[in-house]
Amino acid sequence: MSKNLLKKIHFINKPNQEGGPGTFLNNFTEMLNKEKIDYWFYRNGPKPEIIFVLSGTIKKLHWLIYQKLKGAKIIQRVDGHFWQHNYINKGIKDYLYSNLVNMNIKFIMRFLADKIIFQSTYVKNIWKKVNVKNKGVYTIYNYSKKIIKRKINQKSNIKLICVEGNFDSVFNIENHLNLIKNYPIYLYGDCSIETKKKLKKIKNLKYMGSRKREKILDIYKTNEKIIYLNLEFCAAGSNSVIEAMSHSVPIIGFKTGCMKEFVNKKSGILIDYKIKEFNNKKYLNNLDIEKKIGNIEKKYEYYSNGAYDTAKKIFCKKKNFSSYINAIYN
Repeated sequence: MSKNLLKKIHFINKPNQEGGPGTFLNNFTEMLNKEKIDYWFYRNGPKPEIIFVLSGTIKKLHWLIYQKLKGAKIIQRVDGHFWQHNYINKGIKDYLYSNLVNMNIKFIMRFLADKIIFQSTYVKNIWKKVNVKNKGVYTIYNYSKKIIKRKINQKSNIKLICVEGNFDSVFNIENHLNLIKNYPIYLYGDCSIETKKKLKKIKNLKYMGSRKREKILDIYKTNEKIIYLNLEFCAAGSNSVIEAMSHSVPIIGFKTGCMKEFVNKKSGILIDYKIKEFNNKKYLNNLDIEKKIGNIEKKYEYYSNGAYDTAKKIFCKKKNFSSYINAIYN
C-alpha cells in the first residue's frame, strides 16, 4: 500500500438514513472497506491528517478550523446550493437558514479546503464565483453499486417510479405530478402528513412510503417497463437517477441541474423548463410530458439499452472510486 494511503482520513459527517449525501457516503465507505483503507468519523480515532467534508458543516465548523490550524488537509465534496427561497416564500427562518448554509459552503471552499470535488459540471458552475485559485479542483460523478441489464417483458405496461429521501422539499411537486394522468406513478420516500394529504388527491399515484437504503435497489428487480420520473429540480448529482439508469431504466424529467450531463437522447427525454413559469398551469400543460412518456413507451427497449450503456460509461464504480482516491491522496 502507498504511504499516502496510510494517512488518516476522517469524515466530518456521518451517513444519514436518507438523502443523496448518505447514499454516497455509504457507497464510498463500502469501497474503502473493500480496499482496506482505514477511516474514522469526526472525533473518533487518531489525530486527523485528512478531513473529508460533505459540502458544509455549521455545528462542527469550529473543530474543522482547529484541525486546519493543526495541519490537517481538508477535502470538500461540494453539493448544490439552496435556491428555492428565491421563488417560494417559506418564511424568514427558511430564508435565513438557506443563506447561512450557502455562506458556510463558500467559506469552507474559500478559506479551509485544500481540494474541492464537484459532483457535476453543473455544481462546478454554481460555485464558479468563489475564489478557489491554488486549490486542487476535480469533477467526479457519483456511481452505482451495480450496473445491471434487465430482461424486459415487452407485454408489460409502463409505470413511473420516483425515489427521494424526502418529498417535502421537492420543488413544485403537486403541479408537476398533476401533469401525468394516464400512467401509474409510484413514489418511494419519506414525507410529512401535509404532503401525504396532497399526494392522496392524485388518483393515479401510489405513495409507497420510505424504504431502507439497502432495500431501495430491490425496486428494480423486475422485468416490467419502468420509467424513472425525476422530480428533483436542479439536482446536483442525483444518486436516484444513477441507480435507475444503472438498472437499465430510462429517465423522464426536466432539463435542469446535472440532468443535462447524465441523460442523453438515447437514455431518456428531458424537457426544457422556464423556472419563472413554475406556477403557470397553462405553460406546464403545454410541456406535453405525457406525450414524451408515450414516446419512451413506444421505443422502450431502445431507451432502456441507452440507459444501461450510459451508466456503464459514466457511473462505473471502479473508475469513479479510483478518481476519488487519486483526488484525496495524490
